Amino acid sequence: MAKIAVIDDDPVEYMLLTEFAALGTRKDDWQHIQTLDAFAAAHAETGFDLVFLDRRVPPVGRFAESLPLIQAAGYAGPVVLMSASYDGKPTAPDGILLLGPVEKSDIQSETALDAMVARALEQGLAH
Repeated sequence: MAKIAVIDDDPVEYMLLTEFAALGTRKDDWQHIQTLDAFAAAHAETGFDLVFLDRRVPPVGRFAESLPLIQAAGYAGPVVLMSASYDGKPTAPDGILLLGPVEKSDIQSETALDAMVARALEQGLAH
């Protein structure tokens, strides 16, 4: 099964995503991570196949600042950019495949979330 990190300082967003996680994943395949430092530690311990990234994650407020920190943690793979407000798509660091940005409300259904996870994992393998 895929290991999926949700990097978001809001636990409600994580709860909503895992409530909609269905056929392609199990709830225990998902991990909520509230800071980029915590992501680095968790990735070193377990590794992840897919990352859902909120635009504002302490200590930064933009994807362009978060992505290099994710790459520096050793992650290479698909990252789904989640945002309630579109501020442009940043340049992907080496090894990172960017999907989105998607509005959080657009993936808050079982069908939409399953499709996003499947597409991200498929594109990540091809990347």
